Amino acid sequence: MKVRSIVVSLALALLAGCAHPTVPQDTLRIAVRDEPASFDPLLARTPYDGDIAALAFDLLVTNDARGRAVPDLAAVVPTRENGGISRDGLTVTYRLRRGVRWQDGAPFTSADVAFSWRAVMNPRNRIDGGRAYADVERVTTPDPYTVVFRLKKPFAPFVASVFAESDSPLRIVPAHLLARYPDLMHRGFDAHPIGTGPYRLVKYVHGQYAEYAANDAYFLGKPRIARVMVRFVPDDATRATELRTGEIDFADYVSFAVMHALRDVPTLRVVAPDAPVVYELGINTSRAPFNDVRVRRALAMAIDRAQLLRTTAYGFGTLAVADEYPRSWAYDASLHPLPYDPSAAKPVLARVKRPLEILAVAGNPTADSIAVQVQAMLAAVGVHASVRTVTPMQFGAPAAMGGLLAGGNYDLAVMPYPNGHDPDDSFRFGCAAIPPAGENMERFCDPAVDAAERLQLHSFDPRVRRAAFRTIERALVNEVPGVFLFYAEPGDVFTSRLHGVAPNGTTNTWNTARWSLR
Repeated sequence: MKVRSIVVSLALALLAGCAHPTVPQDTLRIAVRDEPASFDPLLARTPYDGDIAALAFDLLVTNDARGRAVPDLAAVVPTRENGGISRDGLTVTYRLRRGVRWQDGAPFTSADVAFSWRAVMNPRNRIDGGRAYADVERVTTPDPYTVVFRLKKPFAPFVASVFAESDSPLRIVPAHLLARYPDLMHRGFDAHPIGTGPYRLVKYVHGQYAEYAANDAYFLGKPRIARVMVRFVPDDATRATELRTGEIDFADYVSFAVMHALRDVPTLRVVAPDAPVVYELGINTSRAPFNDVRVRRALAMAIDRAQLLRTTAYGFGTLAVADEYPRSWAYDASLHPLPYDPSAAKPVLARVKRPLEILAVAGNPTADSIAVQVQAMLAAVGVHASVRTVTPMQFGAPAAMGGLLAGGNYDLAVMPYPNGHDPDDSFRFGCAAIPPAGENMERFCDPAVDAAERLQLHSFDPRVRRAAFRTIERALVNEVPGVFLFYAEPGDVFTSRLHGVAPNGTTNTWNTARWSLR
């Protein structure tokens, strides 16, 4: 499970005054929270890694700032109407752009797509986010500009999930450089990547910065900014100071508190991405007393979601109804969450006879604040709960590795959960998705929801899928596998000299070739 957490640590070298290079004024200066574990985009582990990967590598299909699917390395987005998706839903064909070249001059072809899929499926590579890729039976390349995916069964979210802006985007890598090796691990490519994207890595100083130069042969046109300097600055306060003083131009995944502190600075612009991310108080429905839906509903009525949005996200976001966010075509505007009514909740919650525990990820101030406030709200209705902060590994690892959620060893948990641009949530709420098979950490299983999930997965008819999601969303509201708090994601802050920033909800840097400096 990927939880978007705010990991705040000390960047000792930077904060101790370690010199960073002199940067010309015509260079875009970015400060990111974490140094990438690898510059190979298939080995990205966090959203921060993904934003850096997008500087040098591309997808088959991306999304624009309004969330609409647009072609990237693909020439067109495959649909039923244009013949890219077969009538039976088992074949997806991509027509690729012609004339695209890797940054070393080699041509980009269908062989690169086929190799990238094999790399995702190679268990030695330990790649996250490969769920949809496993539904592929085989990949064929009839010619250099055509890739055909044959699926094991119809999978409606395929185009939005595979080499696309999913919750964990995976980008295309070059076969001519990597196919000779048994895996992607421990290769020089990690530190010297070659992509098709708008920028190429030209210098990397571990612990300090990565420097990029424009790819003048970029297939969507020469980038408007000649160079990009990416510095690794884990401390949000340091990034805030450098934004104020003009030492950096752009910072992404800035905490809600810093966004709030900078929102009125005249030289800065604060953007909260309209992202498919929901903060949820997950409930372990397999453990008493939460195996009783009446208790779960009372729990929801005891929690003041408006207060949590105001005090933890500083109003950057909107109140949640269920897991689908308002811009999604699956969002049901007719639904309303259970009201905040602690007086009605109190007599029902009186049957909670034991102390509860609320899990939150250490280092995530938003999650920690939510947990502490929920603790107080429960105390107000007579329920004792303690807050336990744990490492990201303890929180989200597989059960075999001690993960508390996957192992079902929790009562309540604060979960900031990202989805992709496709509303598919079968991996979250399907009966077959209970760990270790999936990410149904709530262990929620409802036959009607299960039937609707199968329907939306296997149908390419938007009307059928929309009706299925109405069933799913209403069940989530009424049966409360979790209390959906608000839709929000830490945002971007940038200086007034930077123009063109337009986050698409998944990748903040998806269109950097069109950014400009004044």
